[in-house]
Amino acid sequence: MRELKTLFPPTIVITGPTAVGKSALALELASRFAAEVLSADSRQVFRHLDIGTAKPTYSERGSVPHHLVDLVEPDETYSAANFRADADRALVDIKLRGGVAFLMGGSPHYLQAVTERLDIPAVPPQPELRRELEGFAQEHGPEALHERLSQLDPAAATQIEASNVRRVIRALEVLHVTGLQFSEVGGGGASPFPV
Repeated sequence: MRELKTLFPPTIVITGPTAVGKSALALELASRFAAEVLSADSRQVFRHLDIGTAKPTYSERGSVPHHLVDLVEPDETYSAANFRADADRALVDIKLRGGVAFLMGGSPHYLQAVTERLDIPAVPPQPELRRELEGFAQEHGPEALHERLSQLDPAAATQIEASNVRRVIRALEVLHVTGLQFSEVGGGGASPFPV
């Protein structure tokens, strides 16, 4: 496979917390540089979730090409692995048109999936296991669930806050399904293409 720097266009990342003006900046710069915007927002990928997501309007999408918005229904599963695959396709298409890409959004894991080329394990959600672990965290507290992770994968536990129950559950879920420690999978590195 050719190097990513020859497959992907020049890519500028615009990120930050909610409501700081990322979308407005991306629109202004993209129109100035004839670029296209890739939304790196974990909620904008869902159709019908227009309120509260700061999703670009149809007018804004008409003035500047936008990608990775309204991809799936709210009841469908969509992961960082899906996002990386969809973003990769969009980046290749933009490169073929000779364009520049603005990867814009506030979902860090989505941004890392693309820019750091995370090798995300293809482990689908395990609803029954998640319910069990959520129940455990509610009954015994997030620290007790985190301690469980510490015993099974100390390296992951040092990287995940006990208060981030969702991430702790995901680490345990990956370990349960693959038999591999979460800290051993999903690694990445410096971006192999210009970001």
